[in-house]
Amino acid sequence: SFGGNFSWMHAFQKTGRTLTLNGNINISKNENNNTQQDSSIINKRDTLRNLINTSEGISNSYTGSISYSEPLTEKARLSFNYSFSYNKNSSDKESMSYKDALFTEVIGIDTALTNKSINKQVSQNFGVNYNYHKEKVTLNGGGSLRLMQMENRNRFIGKPDSLVGSNYLDISPRAELSYRMSEKRNVSVNYNGNTSSPSAVQLQDVLNVSNPLQVSKGNPGLKKSYSHHLSMRYTSSEPMNSRFFWANFDVQQTINQISSNVKFIGKDTLIDGYLVSKGGSLTMPVNLNGMWSMNVHTNYSMPV
Repeated sequence: SFGGNFSWMHAFQKTGRTLTLNGNINISKNENNNTQQDSSIINKRDTLRNLINTSEGISNSYTGSISYSEPLTEKARLSFNYSFSYNKNSSDKESMSYKDALFTEVIGIDTALTNKSINKQVSQNFGVNYNYHKEKVTLNGGGSLRLMQMENRNRFIGKPDSLVGSNYLDISPRAELSYRMSEKRNVSVNYNGNTSSPSAVQLQDVLNVSNPLQVSKGNPGLKKSYSHHLSMRYTSSEPMNSRFFWANFDVQQTINQISSNVKFIGKDTLIDGYLVSKGGSLTMPVNLNGMWSMNVHTNYSMPV
């Protein structure tokens, strides 16, 4: 593995006006070899498989960003930022099947466990933030806009290539207001919105049988999820008397939350040409709508 980063910042003559550049690079490669024995003696049939699995993974990541801060007044500041990132991950897996547990009599390549996948992801982030502070009031607000392109390609033996490409636009607004009622009391309100898009792997309609008892596949029909999070907090402190009180209220709602649907196999079932034995499971990502939560926390402490 190899990684490095670069950072440069320039301050102008005008107080608060700054320009910052950042860069990051990460490259890694890994190889793995293992043996696997898959037997279904419980079903009273000869399905014993002796496998030698070999895999190689290569990951490349490059990121660059620029940010600019401009003071509007003595108490207000506006900042802009932009970042670009490129990620590529490739995985090459090969599985050889043998007749015996000593791995001497070769049967051939196990096509269900042999594949090559390449995942590419390019994203651009645009952000703007506003900050205001005056005596008892502090206001922060802004948001970010992310453009993302994803491509996931899988290659198999004896089957056509699988290719999924996706383009996404994610929006994440935020706002924070804090008011200092007195030296001992403070109240704040926060809001965050976040859009989360499914990954290319989650969209890939390809069966993953790396674990014969826990197979999984993607869902091309997945939708992006959007969450709202609102919180309010009140604090009161009397350090001289060692008395403290705080109360916090949180509410969150997520639309089209991405979750996992697990189906347990009650009898031997053929899924996409692969036999999943009784007792195994199939996991797929799905969207769940209507998820929300609410929490209230209070705390009071005093000396006894």
